[in-house]
Amino acid sequence: MFELDDDEEIILEIGPHSYFLIWPIFWSLFFSFFILAFTVIKTGLSFWFFLAFIISAGVFWTYAIFVYARFYKNRAYLTNKKLWSRT
Repeated sequence: MFELDDDEEIILEIGPHSYFLIWPIFWSLFFSFFILAFTVIKTGLSFWFFLAFIISAGVFWTYAIFVYARFYKNRAYLTNKKLWSRT
């Protein structure tokens, strides 16, 4: 993380609220559902539906992991000597 001096201590850890994870997950689920519904309407439960499912699931999980990593990495620490930022 970072090096603290011997007499330095963390007073406060500041980070974004978990609310910021809701909208990216909502939109990625919405677009995945839209793609899958469109594929079922046009082709039925065929090979193309299976392919669209695999692609949209891969895109969704990649995006979700990226958003979570960015959320987790965005932190600031207030010590008794200075302010550390990890963005």
